[in-house]
Amino acid sequence: MNTCGIVFMTAASRDEAEAIARALVERRLAACVQIITEIQSLYWWEGNICNDREILLLAKTTDRLFPKLVEAVKTLHSYQ
Repeated sequence: MNTCGIVFMTAASRDEAEAIARALVERRLAACVQIITEIQSLYWWEGNICNDREILLLAKTTDRLFPKLVEAVKTLHSYQ
C-alpha cells in the first residue's frame, strides 16, 4: 500500500512555481500541487542569512512516486 504525503518546496517566482506544478501533475508525479503566493523565507545560503520573498508549493504524492518527483524538480527548478 502506498503512503501519501505532502512535499513542501519553494520557487523564486510565480511563473516558475506554475511550470513546476504543471509538469509534476502532467507527469502524474503529484495528484495536486497547491501554489501559495508570496511567503517570506529566512535561510542560510553560502554563509549568509538571506531574507527573500518566495512562492510556496505543496505537492501531494505517494512514497512510491517521491524519488521521481525529486528528480523532476531538480531538472525543472532554478535553485541549486
